[in-house]
Amino acid sequence: HVMLGSGGIAGVQQTMFEIVSNSIDRFKKGFGEKVVVVRHIDNSITIEDFADGLPMDWNEEEKMYNWEMALYMLYAGGNYNKTDMDNGVLGSHGLGLASSQQSSEYMNVTVKKAGVIYEAKFAKGRPVNYVTGEFIGRDDDIPLSKEEGALLLNISQNNDSATGTRINYKPDL
Repeated sequence: HVMLGSGGIAGVQQTMFEIVSNSIDRFKKGFGEKVVVVRHIDNSITIEDFADGLPMDWNEEEKMYNWEMALYMLYAGGNYNKTDMDNGVLGSHGLGLASSQQSSEYMNVTVKKAGVIYEAKFAKGRPVNYVTGEFIGRDDDIPLSKEEGALLLNISQNNDSATGTRINYKPDL
């Protein structure tokens, strides 16, 4: 509620803005050709870009998965620097995607990169084991171990040249 400015419809709108702004920022940097936003009949929302794809793999320097920093930890956004902020990027504080994920009933993320597809699921703000559907770790378990974090990812081969990020989520009303 505090991160999104409202526990009502304005907060729901903010979640969508936060996700779309990430895609727009990637577009401004020359990645992708369009951003597609769909509101479904069940009030879930899908945002898809065709950019370079959200980082999802293990980050050796940070000793955690990139998906944790982008989708799970507040204030962990590392895509933005002073030059970006001076040039009008929409996201600059590392809150948007993580706060949107944490305030959703569910969030399903598909990321296509060269040669690989990552799929991840979250429910009620927590990472979900892709095989069992159970929560991974405790509610306050940040960061997860490398082994625990790997349980979130379903990794398959990307056989075409398509790249980008597709997020389908349902705001928790």
